[in-house]
Order: sequence, then structure tokens, then C-alpha cells
Amino acid sequence: MEVSIPETTYQVIIIGAGAAGLMAAISALSAGGRRILLLDTSENPGGKIRMSGGGRCNITNSNLDLNQYRGESVHAIKKVILGFPPEKVMAFFESAGVRTKIETPWNKVFPVSDSAETVLKALLRGLKREEITFRFPEKVEAFFMEEAGWVVRTNRGRYCSKSVLLAPGGFSYPHTGSDGKLWGCLSQLGITIQQPKPALTPLKTRESDLHDLAGLTVWVKTTIRDKGKIVFSEKNSLLLTHDGFSGPAAMNVSEWFSDSAPDQATLEIQWIPDQNETGIRNWLLGEIAASPSKKMPSVLKTVLPERLAMVFCRMAGIGEVSLNQIGKPRLSGLIKLLTAFTPDITGTGGFKKAEVTSGGIRFSELNLSTLEVSRFPGLFAAGEIINVHGIIGGYNFQWAWSSGWLAGLSSIKRSQNGGSELQRRKIDS
Repeated sequence: MEVSIPETTYQVIIIGAGAAGLMAAISALSAGGRRILLLDTSENPGGKIRMSGGGRCNITNSNLDLNQYRGESVHAIKKVILGFPPEKVMAFFESAGVRTKIETPWNKVFPVSDSAETVLKALLRGLKREEITFRFPEKVEAFFMEEAGWVVRTNRGRYCSKSVLLAPGGFSYPHTGSDGKLWGCLSQLGITIQQPKPALTPLKTRESDLHDLAGLTVWVKTTIRDKGKIVFSEKNSLLLTHDGFSGPAAMNVSEWFSDSAPDQATLEIQWIPDQNETGIRNWLLGEIAASPSKKMPSVLKTVLPERLAMVFCRMAGIGEVSLNQIGKPRLSGLIKLLTAFTPDITGTGGFKKAEVTSGGIRFSELNLSTLEVSRFPGLFAAGEIINVHGIIGGYNFQWAWSSGWLAGLSSIKRSQNGGSELQRRKIDS
């Protein structure tokens, strides 16, 4: 005989009040949810929202390219995204009083206010109802199944519910309270998790000549070869730092260098992105023929920042010699630097500087129509804890909104539909 959960317990317990958790709570309310408990380890939830996009919060992307998501199949990710796509996200925030704007050429969507606080306050306003109980800060220590449903134990109490929704984030930016500690609970359950690693984080390199140019931003083309095969290529901005590279061009490829064995992947940088090797060679040979006494730095500074041009000439052993004195070997070396520069990458900024976590719960463990863990009825997941992440440009917030919306709706339906289907399972963090 089914044992009912007392009325004093919650319909849904949501663990994590970041982008996915807040949207899940709003979605649960929209589906008629009552007695919803929202837990977060931070006294001021939404830290990642506040700091995202340089404090402006890149809400979504109006021209979302699903091929820019990683971790799981694009077709599977599409099922979740289309339930709450960019146009619905934009409409949601507009209806919540957040006017939005689209910035080209990347089609990034920002609040007109250029303030992430505008976005966070709109989300929190949507939750100031009697049906929501906030408990901040409160740390989840364990969650487990009993005959009547799920139990969540924290450092301050014990709560019961037929549905638990996990939206605790990953390991990135741990100072915001997203430290990944709950991931270990899932492993203990036997839920398959893709190994977590930092993504969208800066790169560290050995090229000290370039380190001296810290603060310089250049438009480049980056290409990743993994075991010799091209797996990613794009044109974007690269920021030179005191110990390597940052900016979208570096951060979008950083996950390939976060493994313990990164030698399988190679980064190539094309510093003049609109010209290939043949085009650069023909251009330089034409300059040599037309102005043989000219210096190479003065030629390169027409297409590159002057300081960067000087560094490449020095690295190629050219210096300030005249064009007609360079010779074919040194010219070929310079062209190689300009068109297929392969930095010696020594590491990344790690989770401390990562915007997202690569890895998480595999789709094979989830019902993609509900984001419920298939073998654990009543356990749902949303956001960064799922094995999905995208490039810079609103992709990761879009995943948070879409997955949070779906999981929130589904968790309410589960709580309304009834009982436990599992034997007691205990999970300690």
C-alpha cells in the first residue's frame, strides 16, 4: 500500500537558486505548484547571473546554432531547447519588465539596462509568492528515498517531497557557491556522469614574448585539431594575457586542454583570419617586389597591431632587416607564424576562472521529455549538472532557462501523479 507524504511537506524541493533553479521554480509555479522549497548555499543566490557578460548578463542568443552545444547529441539537446526556445525566453523577460536588445554580429541578447541585476531581480520578483519557501544560505548534506518519497537533509533541517530537482550548478566559479559537491551523490547512486572538467576558461602558454603584450585584443581564426582531425574552427576575438590567452577565441576551445593528457589536441591560430597561407605569401612577395628596402614590421602593422607585428618579426629572426634581405627560409617561417601558430599550452585557468563545467549527467540517464532521472522517479535535473554546455554568446544561459523550465513543469506533474517507485536509497555528500 502506498504511503502518502504528509501535507506539511513540500511538493517540490529545488536544490540550487542559480539561473536553472530560479527558472525551474517559476515554471513549477506556472504549472500550479504549491509548497515549493528553494535551497541554496549562498546567502545571495544568482552570483553567476550577476557576474555574467561583464555584469550585463547575456540572456540568450537570437540566432542559436545548436551545433555550438557540446557534451551530448545536437538532436537530443534540441528536444529540450525547443520547449522553451530563445524567442520564448525573450518574451518571458519582456513580460517580467526586462526590455531586451540584440547585439550584432553575434546576435547576443542583453537587457537594455546593461545590468545583470535587472535580470536577477525579475526572476526573484516572479518568486515572491506564498507558495515559495526560500532557505538561503542552507547546505544540502544528503538526499535519499524513503517509502513515501524523497528526503533532503541539510545543515539546518530535514525536508520531504515527492519531487527533488537538482540545479546546483557545476564546479565553475566556486566562490559563488557552485562547488560541485553534490555531483558525488549522483555517482554513489550509480548514475552515469561524464567526467567534469573546466570549460570556457583562459589558456596558459609558454610564449613569453606574447605575454609582454598583455591586454592586447586581436581578431583571429582558431582551429582545433584533435588526433590530427579538425574538430572546431571559428573567427573570434583573442585577448593576450600575462600568462597566455583569454577572450572568446581562447575560452571556446579551452576544454580540449583541460584533460590530464592534452597532447592529443592542438590549437592553431591564424592571426590574419581572412587570408590563407597562399594569400599571405603572395601579398608579402608583392610587397618585397614593390618596396625591397622597406622593413617587415612596417608592412605587417597595416594588418596587425604594431607591437604584435614586431614580436612576430623577432620570433621569425627577421627584426628590422630590409625586405630584400629576408630570404625564403625566414619568410616561410614568418608565414607559418602568421597562418598556423601553434602555441605551447601548459594548462588552463581551471574551475576558478571557468564560466561553465563540461561534463555531468549523461542523457542516457534522463527522460528527455521530462529531465527526470529514469531509474529514480521523482529526481529531476537542470542546468550545468547535465552534460551540456555551449560556447560564449548566451548558449549556456539558454540551456539553463530551457532545462529549468522543462524540469520545473515535470517535477510538479510527478508530485501530482503520486507515489514512490523505489526502495530506500541513501546518498551522502
